[in-house]
Amino acid sequence: FVLRFVIKMSSNSGGLERLKQKLNRNIEDGNHYEAHQLYNTLFYRLGGKNLHSEAQDLVATGAFYLFEHKKFGSAAQLCLLYVESLENHVRVVDGKRIDILGKMHATMPKELPELEAFESRVINWSLNIPESPKRGTRNLRHKFAMNYWEEKLYEDSRYHFLYSGDGKAFAKMLIEFAGYRGRPEEFDLFLTQAVLQTLCLNSSDYFDDCTVVAETLFQSYVELNPKISLKRPFAYPILNFLYFLLITIKKKHLPTFTFLCEVYQPSLRRDFENIRYLEKIGQEFFGVKSQSAKPGFFENLMQNLFVDDTPEPQDVKTTTSMTEED
Repeated sequence: FVLRFVIKMSSNSGGLERLKQKLNRNIEDGNHYEAHQLYNTLFYRLGGKNLHSEAQDLVATGAFYLFEHKKFGSAAQLCLLYVESLENHVRVVDGKRIDILGKMHATMPKELPELEAFESRVINWSLNIPESPKRGTRNLRHKFAMNYWEEKLYEDSRYHFLYSGDGKAFAKMLIEFAGYRGRPEEFDLFLTQAVLQTLCLNSSDYFDDCTVVAETLFQSYVELNPKISLKRPFAYPILNFLYFLLITIKKKHLPTFTFLCEVYQPSLRRDFENIRYLEKIGQEFFGVKSQSAKPGFFENLMQNLFVDDTPEPQDVKTTTSMTEED
């Protein structure tokens, strides 16, 4: 039995070696189609021997080779094989694999149909790793965000930055995004939505430090944006709202939170999504019950938030006396 096992392994190893030699010849001759087929065959042969790490390295090398020669569909198919192997055999997200996946994502043309499946499967794989965040590994999200930003695909970049934990890079991208795509009077809304959405992530158990990320995002945006003077109160009311909101969250002081929502109603009404974000923030940080429960003062306030016509004070004097020490 031992002899037969050794002979079988020797025969199989020789078969793999012949396939590898054939692959190298096709690469040298520029036979991309044949090379692609051999990458597939070798991947499954290696996997059948439980040589999964070698199989992953093989198809990653093949994908980059085919990308280099503009065989994008074939290269993307090898990328998906790489992800398939991770899904089935890898239970840790390490730096090497993050770098490979980030490079695959960067190299893959963003109009390629396989990109969506690749991105979705990579994120799902990472979030199913024990002790991983519910929205996927931050470093992977950061790679994807930076790749999209590089290609000026701001909406996609924004989506991944939200889960990356990098408030400063997120702010830089948003400033550029607002300059390219936003109307001049809306640049403050780009920041407002991002800060409120980041604060909402606390309830999804994604960020333990979502308030720190939100503060970094806010501070970086106002410091780096040439349209904003750092002198407080800010010239833009909703920036004052965000500034005081972040202080109030630290203090977990519900009356101040509801006061801010009342005072800044006109600014908050500029984006109807704000009510949903503020409801979630109220529940997470201030213990406000969901609207499905019996309505109270805060719920009534939020229900009326976008129908009140009270003008907002121009100089916001009613709130600028609040300081972090108050």
